[in-house]
Amino acid sequence: MAGALAWFSRLPVQAFGVGIIIEPEKASEGAVVLVFAPADQRAKLRPGQTVHLQLSPKEQISSQVASVEPGITSPAEARQRYGLKDGLALAITKPSAVFKVKLAPDFSLHNYAGSVLPVEVETGSRRLISLLPGLASLSSE
Repeated sequence: MAGALAWFSRLPVQAFGVGIIIEPEKASEGAVVLVFAPADQRAKLRPGQTVHLQLSPKEQISSQVASVEPGITSPAEARQRYGLKDGLALAITKPSAVFKVKLAPDFSLHNYAGSVLPVEVETGSRRLISLLPGLASLSSE
């Protein structure tokens, strides 16, 4: 029974990044989070994937990837393209895959605009059995 559970149970696979909460382009839209993930995760990112944003140690919200920017963005290009200055510019230290997350219209933007926060996005899943030493090759993923 436990073997069947390990064979068929799936765990999410996540990519981690840095998010910056920015004001929307139109006042009628909700806040947007620009997320900078490791460049090697670019091929795994898709609109609609679940994203978890850590606002504080006790507060996390979830949303979805709204769009994924094409290609890889350098730190200098990110600063220029998104107008990142001062501390926000320092948050981007490596080439990144960039994606946007739209927050609910009732999100308290005035409290969080300009915040830098940890983000994780679910990029897929894997079988529980693949985590067991020596059995990973049996899961054929």
